[in-house]
Amino acid sequence: MTTLMILLQDVRNGKINPWLDAGFARGGLQVVGGIIWLDWHDEFDPVPHLDQIVGHTQLNIPEEKTTLDSRNYCMDTGNKHIGILEDGVFTWKKIL
Repeated sequence: MTTLMILLQDVRNGKINPWLDAGFARGGLQVVGGIIWLDWHDEFDPVPHLDQIVGHTQLNIPEEKTTLDSRNYCMDTGNKHIGILEDGVFTWKKIL
């Protein structure tokens, strides 16, 4: 059974799955939160060769974490900003 199949089965059965459960930073029982609970300030680490745009950590303005081979942005500003990806370049602007 694939990881995705196990995940979906756990969701259907109301079973806790580490891919979806909260980490300590969010009041959960895991050391690090799953893909929908990861805290930008306390748990997020850039992944080499993977650029990410994430949310779920409330900010006043978007934040960036950049390494030599990874650019990452947290855009959760309560719908006050938008991200624009154009010709491989990511920028953001305030809309409210």
